[in-house]
Amino acid sequence: MHIVQSGISASIATLERELDTPLFRRSKHHVELTEAGRALLAGARRALAAVAEAHAAVRYTSGPLTGTLRIGVIQAIPPRLRLSSLLRDFHLAYPGVYLDVYRLATPLFDELRSGQVDIAIGPGHAPEGIVSIPLGRYPFALAVRESDPLAKRSSVTIEHTADLPQIAAPRSWVSRNLVDRCFADAGFTRRIVAESNDFVLMLGMVASGVGVAIVPDTVARFGPSVRFVPFKPSIGEWSAALLYMGPEPTKPAARALLDMFTSRREQYAP
Repeated sequence: MHIVQSGISASIATLERELDTPLFRRSKHHVELTEAGRALLAGARRALAAVAEAHAAVRYTSGPLTGTLRIGVIQAIPPRLRLSSLLRDFHLAYPGVYLDVYRLATPLFDELRSGQVDIAIGPGHAPEGIVSIPLGRYPFALAVRESDPLAKRSSVTIEHTADLPQIAAPRSWVSRNLVDRCFADAGFTRRIVAESNDFVLMLGMVASGVGVAIVPDTVARFGPSVRFVPFKPSIGEWSAALLYMGPEPTKPAARALLDMFTSRREQYAP
């Protein structure tokens, strides 16, 4: 930061006096943000992002589009989505934009709200304030190892799975909440023995006999040695979408990518 430690401490102390609340919890060997500090951090990041976007918008009107475009992608990306082709075409059209594309490991809605991500590809069940462009809907299926007797069935019901050991997604995931709610509505409690935030690992655990998993059938490509049995009647669907903070992306590069996608949708998401 090119500022001496005492200068930073003085600036923080001044800010805490202005806000009339401590922003850091300090001990002899540790410093961490207070709840007020975490709230301020999110707002500060949005403010800095807004300044950068304002500069980029001015440059956009008078010259080539530049800056960084941050795109967060979940693991269960729709198989039909040609994201690589979209990014290639965007790069050819706007070579001055640096693309930062990464796998989201934290709740993506928080990433969008905080400005850490400009555009995301994730679950379409988005909360208020986040716009979602649907990319596909995928029914839940029961993932079982190939030697499991259920693998020979053409379909299963909730009753078939109620007493089985299950490997579930984290509680913060939309798919986990949808399945939990479905079981609760049917009067059952899931017997969860393990959790994983990685579908490859989750399906590997299924294949090794740790338990079964209830997942969107779009992740079938991650488990070649696992059988996916559909639910009949259906227990619901997980939807995928292209997401951004509404009413429209503030960053020019994000708007340009969104315009490219919507104008050629059949090319990138047939």
